[in-house]
Amino acid sequence: MVQGDILVWNAAALAEFFRSPSAPIARDLFRRGLAVESEAKRLLNTSFPPPSSPGEPPHKRSARLQTSISTRLGEDAEGIYVDIGTAVEYGEYLEFGTARMEARPFLRPALPAAAL
Repeated sequence: MVQGDILVWNAAALAEFFRSPSAPIARDLFRRGLAVESEAKRLLNTSFPPPSSPGEPPHKRSARLQTSISTRLGEDAEGIYVDIGTAVEYGEYLEFGTARMEARPFLRPALPAAAL
């Protein structure tokens, strides 16, 4: 806020603006997270068979992985963040691959959706 020729800095209001889960930045971050979630679910929409090829999103046998993807707004010592992922145990293996299987990423290719 400017009072005459003096700039008055409200550190508490600024911290609230950047760190509060209800602040505009948090709402925008969560909205972008939801866009990535939606895109990841869209990428998992191809039905099995045939099986997916390495490097492409896995083809859907059931909707378990697709429906498990969620977005959560969190806060830690560094500030607010959005967590987009799945609790399905094989999600990590599909995303990053294993020693016996090449990756079938579905979350990383969805990240550009955050740019809106």
